[in-house]
Amino acid sequence: MTNPLLEVKIRDLMTAEVTVIEQDAKVDMALDLMREQNIRFLPVTGRMNKVVGLLTIDEAMAAMPHGVSHFDASAETEELIPEVRTVMNAQLHTVAPDNLAARAALLMLQFKVNALPVMDDDKLVGIITENDIFRYLTKDLPPLQSDWV
Repeated sequence: MTNPLLEVKIRDLMTAEVTVIEQDAKVDMALDLMREQNIRFLPVTGRMNKVVGLLTIDEAMAAMPHGVSHFDASAETEELIPEVRTVMNAQLHTVAPDNLAARAALLMLQFKVNALPVMDDDKLVGIITENDIFRYLTKDLPPLQSDWV
């Protein structure tokens, strides 16, 4: 039996419409964007829209100063909120849309990341997450039953 991830390309599993944030933005803005879009990962862009990092919702929440809510940051507390560039993961691992999904899964395991930007040359064309891979692997399973152990 062959692994199903060897039979599908990343382009068939990825999310093509990607929300990004600029590295100079404040972390509270990133949190607002992630909550509005119901996403957990934001590719971070620098000059000329080049992808320079990836920000997770967990990293963003951990970076917020204690007692400062991103919902109501005042002028006094706004200066305490760090810029995305200081929180993002700049050790970027990427994949191409024509790579096999197995490559994405193995990179995620190797580097202990849950999402990878999908790049076509230097252009961001999507993002693939562990949920995309799990969704594909479980697509033919019956709905979860309460009596399953």
